[in-house]
Amino acid sequence: MKRHVTLGKVNTPMPQPAKHKNAAARQAAYRARREQAIRDQAKERRLPPLPPLPTLPGTKRWDAALTLAYRLVEEVGEQMQSYFDDRSETW
Repeated sequence: MKRHVTLGKVNTPMPQPAKHKNAAARQAAYRARREQAIRDQAKERRLPPLPPLPTLPGTKRWDAALTLAYRLVEEVGEQMQSYFDDRSETW
């Protein structure tokens, strides 16, 4: 016999009332709860909200992203070189 189950007539478990009309409604509710949880976590971490869908055409967006990535790689390379120069002995 199952524990913590409300029994109806003669030892038959009572079914739970349906929360959602159909499977699509259940999935939509799950997606909404999941998105809300992600937004709540971002607020707790004090992260800015996600940007809306990009409106620029793909090529311009990708060029801008590649330019930014190139600048970041250059900056990291410069930092690594200066770190090495500060700690290497001159002969």
